[in-house]
Amino acid sequence: QLTGLSRQEALGAVTQQAREKGVGGQLSSDKLRDWLISRQRYWGTPIPVIHCPACGAVPVPYGDLPVLLPALTSFTGKGASPLHAAPEWLRCPCPSVHSALRSCSGAVFLPLIVLFRPFRKDLADYWMPVDLYIGGKEHAVMHLFYARFFSHFCHNLKMTKHK
Repeated sequence: QLTGLSRQEALGAVTQQAREKGVGGQLSSDKLRDWLISRQRYWGTPIPVIHCPACGAVPVPYGDLPVLLPALTSFTGKGASPLHAAPEWLRCPCPSVHSALRSCSGAVFLPLIVLFRPFRKDLADYWMPVDLYIGGKEHAVMHLFYARFFSHFCHNLKMTKHK
């Protein structure tokens, strides 16, 4: 059905078929948001990590996942993150010391912290750098870009040997 069509024609045909079947279509909106987890924004992906002054980065317990954003009615005009309107969501107990802490809702994913708690340089040096990564184009473009950035960041802090 698509054989012989140019790339642009095939894209249009697939989009039309998806629209007719009610499973997709083309969307154009100035309201779309950046999907990257590196952006510290309300609409970003909540990263299930609690930042505790006593324990450091503490993963949210498995039973408390997924971390959901609070329902908010106002997103602009206050000069601060919309999450400031939800103090009960921002303050959460550390699973290790049971005290109220400020949660991190948009921090960047960092495999070195997620895998090793507390951070262990010997394990990071053993497992990193990653030599095989399987994912689509979106991974190669953004995920690996940020993974490289954090790898350099950790190296500059002398947390790892590799860059």
